[in-house]
Amino acid sequence: MVFYFQASLLGFFSGSNRLSLALDAVHPNDSPEHINLGLEYALYGRFFLRSGYRFNYDEENISFGAGLCINLKTLGNVNFNYAVMPLGPFGKTSQISIELGLN
Repeated sequence: MVFYFQASLLGFFSGSNRLSLALDAVHPNDSPEHINLGLEYALYGRFFLRSGYRFNYDEENISFGAGLCINLKTLGNVNFNYAVMPLGPFGKTSQISIELGLN
């Protein structure tokens, strides 16, 4: 049995700026608890800076990232995300995602 908890704890600012803090925790029955903490700053809902920290993991712990959301009017939104995090013997790893939200 796995216990999982997730919450968006705080949202600061209003209007064109937002600062969010998120926390999630996992309690598996066959390994130690894992806690993940994340922080995101959004500017105009289009530009994002992110950072996170993972507690009780063997290899990876801190991560940094950025995102960009482009509105294509009638087609929908396109989101570009980039993150970098250390991954033990592999050094710093890069992660890229592209998300298409069609109307």
